[in-house]
Amino acid sequence: MNNSNKKRWFKKWWGILLIILCPYLLFLVILQSNLDKKKKIIFLALFGSFILFIFLITALEPSTEEKIAKEKKKQEQLKKLEQEKAATLEQETKINELENQKRKMNLEKEVKLKAETEKQIDNEIKQSSSEILLIVSNDDKLFRQDFKLMTNYLADNYSYDSILEAKKIAVNNINKSQYSIEKLKNIKCNLACNNLNEVKAVFIKLYILRIDMLKELIKFADASYGIENIATIPEEKIFRRKVIEYTEYQNKIISFFENIKAERETHE
Repeated sequence: MNNSNKKRWFKKWWGILLIILCPYLLFLVILQSNLDKKKKIIFLALFGSFILFIFLITALEPSTEEKIAKEKKKQEQLKKLEQEKAATLEQETKINELENQKRKMNLEKEVKLKAETEKQIDNEIKQSSSEILLIVSNDDKLFRQDFKLMTNYLADNYSYDSILEAKKIAVNNINKSQYSIEKLKNIKCNLACNNLNEVKAVFIKLYILRIDMLKELIKFADASYGIENIATIPEEKIFRRKVIEYTEYQNKIISFFENIKAERETHE
């Protein structure tokens, strides 16, 4: 009776303190309690499961050293990523600089090439214009003398002999004009062809009109054989019309001729 009424150790203050300090003593508390066997088994299983759960958590939880190592590894990975990112940015910066330098060099090459091309065009215009002016100037000087002489022959009341002399001058100058046309056409051009072709076309037309005029003079001379009143034949009127046409065109291109000459002197 005294033993049953005696207070158990886990009900005393120091027993409770021990249980708080060492929870594993609950295992003894369950065994020494007044619970029936079935309840003891259930509580022991629950307590054992709890202890096992705590043990597993404790066992699976990484140690302080592992945590430190893991954190260190994480920091190293972050540092490596930052370094890779910095290296990528540096590489992109270098690539952009290279591309900018390349664009700058290409632009400089284009500017230089454009300047060289313009210089070549100027030189070609200068050279070709000189050739054109030389051909036209020489021919024009000689033809003016022949044209004046031919006009004098035709002003001699249209005598047949004077017309024949004018015809000889015409035949000679037709050949010269045709040769001059070929010389103009054979002037080479590479870069300034559009400009030079326009200039050549102007003077080639002058020679064509000259040839047409001289051919009409030859027709007029041939048709005048045996004709007493030569001034009445149709060929004479056609020839006069061709003279006017040629003279008007010649006067028209004098200013053009002078501009070409002045431009050449400017280039020089």
